[in-house]
Amino acid sequence: IGRFPRTKALEKLPISENETGVMAQTVIAEKFYQLDHNGDVIPSKVDRGIWSLETAQSGAPYRFVQHELSKPSGSEYTLLEQHTVYHLGCKWGCLSDRTTDEPKWNSPSWGLLEGDSRYSLQLSLSGGEAFVIGGVDEVISGRVFYGTIDITDDVMADDATEVEWFRNSGNVPADNLWTPEYVDGNRLAIHIDNGNQHGVGSDFGFVSKSVIFTCRVFFPVNGRLEEVDKNLGFDIV
Repeated sequence: IGRFPRTKALEKLPISENETGVMAQTVIAEKFYQLDHNGDVIPSKVDRGIWSLETAQSGAPYRFVQHELSKPSGSEYTLLEQHTVYHLGCKWGCLSDRTTDEPKWNSPSWGLLEGDSRYSLQLSLSGGEAFVIGGVDEVISGRVFYGTIDITDDVMADDATEVEWFRNSGNVPADNLWTPEYVDGNRLAIHIDNGNQHGVGSDFGFVSKSVIFTCRVFFPVNGRLEEVDKNLGFDIV
């Protein structure tokens, strides 16, 4: 404890001979606080490996440790320790001390640290994307993703989720009257045929050679509204 000795081990560090500190061969401590060049606390990240409910409910749960400083203007919090886990192919940081919640896309108890955090909508057809005149009988299905994680069931289980479908065949009056025909009440699955009301339009293949269906999904995520949309078009052959 004091001025650092002249040792080869310190030559690779930005430490001068006049600096003081602590140097030891072995250090054992329960708490360790580190500051950056601005004097702010650098939170300690503790990797806990793969997440499990058993660990979350054990005597060594996942932690999010903060220090509260009370001031006349209110309380200030400093993050001291955050546990991290791996789950669903992503790395998550704990945001709620001793939480037993599963790390997932809409959990307020976990934040995504590594992984794709983009929301997207994918559309698929039950058959191919090329049709003969009068031969349209298909189902268009949609799935909502958070990165590579399918979150469709969670999204559609929320009563606040809204789904919109549109058709663009070039016939504006007919497109404005078009309405989706849901399959078994699933708002992310519509049946299309050769008709005007629910399908591609009676002039598809005669006047109109292509048609585009658009789906938009609006769903709440921790107090904000997310929107995803996707177009699916096909031509007559």
